[in-house]
Amino acid sequence: MSENIRHLIERFPEMEERIRTLWQTNAAFEALTHRHGEVSEQLQRYAGEGAEPGREAEELRRRRAALEEEMMTIMDQSSRV
Repeated sequence: MSENIRHLIERFPEMEERIRTLWQTNAAFEALTHRHGEVSEQLQRYAGEGAEPGREAEELRRRRAALEEEMMTIMDQSSRV
């Protein structure tokens, strides 16, 4: 399993099947998971360094939330088809 999809499944384990399906069949969703994985890795590095949550960490959290919102929209649309 790709590191990128792993991060998303860790955040939303109840949606694992849908995430895996979209990751394999939807190029836009796959690209979003890649960006989400990169942001998640950066956030983990901050936490591992024991860094104080500053502006950069907050910006990363906002970016991750925006990516998750985009992915949720795709997942919702795919469930209606």
